[in-house]
Amino acid sequence: MSKRPSNAEIYCLQPLVVKERVGKWEVIDGQQRLTTIKILLAYLDKKMQSGLSTGLSIEYETRTEEASELRIGAKEFLNAISEEFVWTSDGKKTTAELAEKNIDFYHMQEAYNTINAWFATNANDESFCKTFKEVLCEKVHFIWYQTDDDPIKTFTRLNIGKIPLTDSELVKALFLNESNFKQLGSENEILLHQREIAMEWDAIEATLQDDEFWLFFHDYEPDYNKFHPTRFDFILELAFKMDELKLKQYILEEKNNSGQWDEQNWREFFGDDEHKVFRYFYEFFNLNKTNIANAIICPSNNLVTGFDFRLRDGLWKRLKKYFQILEEWYRDMTYYHYIGYLRAQKSKNTKWDIDSLFVEWNNGSRECFKTYILRQIEETISKCKDLNKEYGTSGNPKTQCYPLLLLFNVQTVIDQNDKLVKDIKYGLGAFYRFPFHLLKKEAKKVSGKGWEIEHIASNAGDDLDNDENKNAFLWTAAACADGELKKRIEAYFNKSDDSLSFDELRKQFDELRKQIEEQLYSFPEDKKNTIGNFTLLDSATNEEYQNDPFPIKRVCVLTKEQGHKAKKQPPNGGCVVRFDKTEEAIAFVPPCTKAVFIKAYTDMPEAWHTWTENDAVAYQKAIFKTLERFGVENPDTQSVHQANEQVKKEVRS
Repeated sequence: MSKRPSNAEIYCLQPLVVKERVGKWEVIDGQQRLTTIKILLAYLDKKMQSGLSTGLSIEYETRTEEASELRIGAKEFLNAISEEFVWTSDGKKTTAELAEKNIDFYHMQEAYNTINAWFATNANDESFCKTFKEVLCEKVHFIWYQTDDDPIKTFTRLNIGKIPLTDSELVKALFLNESNFKQLGSENEILLHQREIAMEWDAIEATLQDDEFWLFFHDYEPDYNKFHPTRFDFILELAFKMDELKLKQYILEEKNNSGQWDEQNWREFFGDDEHKVFRYFYEFFNLNKTNIANAIICPSNNLVTGFDFRLRDGLWKRLKKYFQILEEWYRDMTYYHYIGYLRAQKSKNTKWDIDSLFVEWNNGSRECFKTYILRQIEETISKCKDLNKEYGTSGNPKTQCYPLLLLFNVQTVIDQNDKLVKDIKYGLGAFYRFPFHLLKKEAKKVSGKGWEIEHIASNAGDDLDNDENKNAFLWTAAACADGELKKRIEAYFNKSDDSLSFDELRKQFDELRKQIEEQLYSFPEDKKNTIGNFTLLDSATNEEYQNDPFPIKRVCVLTKEQGHKAKKQPPNGGCVVRFDKTEEAIAFVPPCTKAVFIKAYTDMPEAWHTWTENDAVAYQKAIFKTLERFGVENPDTQSVHQANEQVKKEVRS
């Protein structure tokens, strides 16, 4: 209350479920909320000394004056709650006296006293109370839910478990309201339509609850289900954002004579809270209540909104259309992988928003849509098409090549599936899908760090400043080194601690380290931060081996994919590091990352103990061959061009 809310800020209370009576509304659910508002307004009216009533009158069916031993009903007590005395059939009595003798009056009086105490503590001047009342009356809304069903059955259904209703559940109740279908005929026909919509609704919800389906187009939020237990809300939100019911035009024409309309008006009309979508659908149902059956399931031109599309499809079919499009994208291998790739980008672009994709889908042919998404994919790799580009410099962080590495994985899967479809022996449409649900879940598994661009060939590291780190370095190297180098490492450990001076030991270690780096860490320094030495890896696995040589990384990565963590242990005799694989741990290893560590891109690997420049070149060529269609530049052509440029510079100098 430190400032008056803007027009767009509306606070929405939980639903007020009502049934229309002659000249009145029967409140089925929300009596306590309504009573509290009445008590709050009574306090504000008295404080402001306006002498004006808010006009809110509440009658209680079971708490009438006739039924009360105190000769006063709840309606009369509530109307006088801000006064010290109340007139009853037995004469003048104090509100405090009546509250002591009736449990309902007691709780009403306690609520009033609590309100009084709050205002006394926080702000008690008339100006504040006036602003508070204006905001309460203008900006605090109920979700107005009107029903024609049996009040007792409705109340029981809404209050079992006292779980707050989502917009999806509220809108579903609008669709399934029995009164919608009375004009269609017999009770059996009504039941048939209700069951058909309910079954289809539940089937859609069940599919959306499948993370493999959900996460190919939606971001992964670990707490999403906690706050959105129903995922059909996503479909309703799409329909709202795209104004599927064409209410924006209707409101402009009928309720906004100025002819000016913008998003602020839109938010002001429907609110900007978690129930704005329900109010949007409720407005449509309310406008078309005399012909709502036709609006839901049948073609009709008698709707208030009166737009041509209603001659073709009913509201339920229009809503199902959103799901059916998502389902088509999921089942088509090309759409699934390309849309999944766009939706998995770390840097967001409105062109890749799901509603933008729906607009493009609806505006043209399938071929036009495919052209659009291919153009967007090419845009995602605009900063990493040069396969010889060096990263890690100012303005070129290695995260820039994340889209390229992800696309390489995705396109590899697409190409494999295409070949399997063409092969008459298989004819499979989906031998393997790239698992976007695993990609996104893995990204949130380790402290939110997600995926890292990992060096395949590591640096030896500079943290060898104590015996423990030195020994670990040598043990690890001994597991990967060739026979001669391994013997030298063994000889180093077999030396008596007393036989050599500190300087002599340090000299021997430095010589060993140089030989180890030449054999196991020999990848060219100027190529260390290029795409030929990068791969996608989850943060947890990367942190487990850090700067270990290629063979150790290989063990850690492939073991993790099989469901175990390869933990390095000191030698048990000898000088070779051991692995403890008893701890269970699993991670999603992208297919091209796995291919890197088994050297699948190198026809005849010259050495398994290290990642060589030849391995990197073969890897780059595989990336180029796979992604050439997206404008990735040929690394061989680039190398020649760069060499020519260097010669020109030397000649000029």
